Amino acid sequence: MSDSTSTPPGWYASGTPEQERWWDGQSWTENVRPTPLPVKSVDSQKLTFSLVGAIISALLIFPSGLSAALTLKTSGLLSASIPALACIVFVIATVFLFWNYNRLNKQLKTNR
Repeated sequence: MSDSTSTPPGWYASGTPEQERWWDGQSWTENVRPTPLPVKSVDSQKLTFSLVGAIISALLIFPSGLSAALTLKTSGLLSASIPALACIVFVIATVFLFWNYNRLNKQLKTNR
């Protein structure tokens, strides 16, 4: 980098990969800092997948739970175990997908 007055003030590579030096617009200062780590970008496709997956799982919970309740009422405990287990699996999947969606969404907002 040349020492030119047209270069705006800011942090620039100092010649070593692990630190940057402050250019005040006219000359190099003694201020240095570690080179920031690269920011991981959030893939919008992952964000969409998590949200769609969570919505689909949530839509599947209601029929599974309803089926388990109706089967329990009419046929007994053993017959209701499969729909009840399906309902539990969908609840766990939905919680995970909503958690993942929120995590990715927060990461996306902090990277802007």
